[in-house]
Amino acid sequence: MKESLILRMLSIIVASLSIILPLSVPLISCFKSSTTYIIAYNIEIETEKETVVNIPLPPKLSWQSLIAILNETYSGGIIERDYSKYVLRVSTSNKFNYRANIEVLVRSIYGEKDIFHKLNVPMKTLIRSHFGLEPSTYYSLTSPTYWWNYSIDEVQNSLEEFYSLYNYSSRNDILEDTLINVLMKLRDYVSRKLTYRPVTKGRLGIRDSLLGNYGDCSEYSDVFITFARALGIPSLRCIGFVIRGWNSQLGEYSVVGHAWPIIYVNDLGWLPFEVTVAPEYLKAKPGETSLKYICLLIDHGNVTRESLDLARDILFDPSEKWVPGSSSSLIINSVKIKFQISIKPKPQIPVSFHAGEYENVFASTLFFTFALILYFISMLSLAFRVKYG
Repeated sequence: MKESLILRMLSIIVASLSIILPLSVPLISCFKSSTTYIIAYNIEIETEKETVVNIPLPPKLSWQSLIAILNETYSGGIIERDYSKYVLRVSTSNKFNYRANIEVLVRSIYGEKDIFHKLNVPMKTLIRSHFGLEPSTYYSLTSPTYWWNYSIDEVQNSLEEFYSLYNYSSRNDILEDTLINVLMKLRDYVSRKLTYRPVTKGRLGIRDSLLGNYGDCSEYSDVFITFARALGIPSLRCIGFVIRGWNSQLGEYSVVGHAWPIIYVNDLGWLPFEVTVAPEYLKAKPGETSLKYICLLIDHGNVTRESLDLARDILFDPSEKWVPGSSSSLIINSVKIKFQISIKPKPQIPVSFHAGEYENVFASTLFFTFALILYFISMLSLAFRVKYG
């Protein structure tokens, strides 16, 4: 009887360890993975006067980081790397040519620790703490901008519709709800409000998007960000690419240009939040990405084509009649710019899994199995003693 008691105690101890270990390393984290892409830059600039152009470098975010700039060659000017703003600052007065391979590490962050716990907090608590930001930064990230102007009648009317649809009597009711609930309802509203239709003439803007009830990724993102800011949620927009497949003839990935919102949350930083309803885009939960998403630059929503200053702003066309990576050229203030890219996998290391996390999950499974074996042995031993006493 004493031996059976010892076996049962041992099985309880091992079973406890089998529970504690998985809790310390969430099971879902074992599926996190990463891959390294090579973005080949091919840039040409033509100008007749001294010109400065800020070329975007992929920014550091929760799911990606710039690793290195390799095989860099250039002529006709000078360059300066500014990693604080993630730009290549080009100075030229004639013809400038630039070639380089940019290595970018992209991670999937499904099941990132604490994401949903951090989002399951009342809005009023987060707003009171300015979402963990300095007050001036928080207000700049929730204020109306040129592209995200929530003071116009069309947005105010849609906000009233949003309140009514989701049983909020006013904005004060929203403050009592949790951030995760508000985000999910807001995405649902945008998907109801807009019908996906590619826009060929450029970015529609918030008013035309709401009046026409259609748009592509730019309009879905603009409507969502405008509403999020109006509700006090710090929001910006990523502009980049989604990998669609491998082109064996070219030896590179087929990509599609894309835009998606990012939101800022205390202690978590900037989180991606896909809102576009279309087959080629991932309809992810807050904070989720896949290895197919690459952000090239972050849009603050306050620059127009007319106000774009090449020496101050990061190069992109705010009206989106041209985007970096396209074959066409952009002409701004008599400066002609051609910015082409191709995206390839890093040779020999296309995908790497976090082996350490698999080891932890394996260990916890082993502990649990061992505990079950001990438990059955103790039960058999007890039954044997009862029967043969």
